[in-house]
Amino acid sequence: MKKPVMFCMRMSSTMRDVLRIAAEKDHRSVTSLLHKIISDYLEEAGFALTQNGAAERRKVSKEEVFLPVRTQLHPDEELNTSPQD
Repeated sequence: MKKPVMFCMRMSSTMRDVLRIAAEKDHRSVTSLLHKIISDYLEEAGFALTQNGAAERRKVSKEEVFLPVRTQLHPDEELNTSPQD
């Protein structure tokens, strides 16, 4: 999604700190979290985020990625999960 416009705002340091904590919890940057919060609010209020009447779409489709994972459930137990060929 193209984001050519910069928007600046003032907020309390407490709000900034809470936003950082919320963003980390959601594995996002603060900017990404603010974008999501604003997008969700606008969508709920009935404003469509479209450009020239067409929804913005990813130009390149996402590729599925499978990575091997090793999970330790208990100190003596191990569960290996790998993509099956």
